[in-house]
Amino acid sequence: MTAFPTLAETFQELSQLARDLDMAVRRLNELDQQRIEAEGAYKVAEARAFRDSEGSMELRKRQSVLECAELWREWQSAEALVKAQQQHLRALHSKIDIHRSCFSAQKAEMAFTTSGGTP
Repeated sequence: MTAFPTLAETFQELSQLARDLDMAVRRLNELDQQRIEAEGAYKVAEARAFRDSEGSMELRKRQSVLECAELWREWQSAEALVKAQQQHLRALHSKIDIHRSCFSAQKAEMAFTTSGGTP
């Protein structure tokens, strides 16, 4: 059977989660900037490839997509990284909520115990 964490341990864990959250938000901002740059690079290259293509409208569309396939993959990869980081942030928020609840319960128990009550 594992022992419940102390109030100090819960506070330390909560503090660490807050630092992790800060780092995760910074990382999300970096990844989002990379995604924006990758999207822009793809769209500009695709527009130029379309403009420089010859043939029917549909043929020009297809040729421009083929010419920019690698940039499209880079953009989609950056998009996937942003989504993964957003999921990581949601998980951190959930952990913080759980630790806050534990911290509040432990503080209430401590207040009850120090007031002369018994758990």
